Amino acid sequence: IRLSLVGSEMCIRDRDMRLMLKVCDRTLIRWRNSGKLPFFKLSGKIYFWASGVYKFLREECLNEDFISDSINS
Repeated sequence: IRLSLVGSEMCIRDRDMRLMLKVCDRTLIRWRNSGKLPFFKLSGKIYFWASGVYKFLREECLNEDFISDSINS
């Protein structure tokens, strides 16, 4: 997983997020569109703020639906 520095914040590429969380494209898109996972586009590529990913994992991994949602995607 490669981290990139944008301004003073670390970010993670879309592809790396899928590999790290072991989810399909559609699941990641659903989380993005729901606003659960803050992201931005740069030169046509999607990146996630590392701090937002950390917060998302902390909050969502405690939620039992998170596991079934990831498996059923």
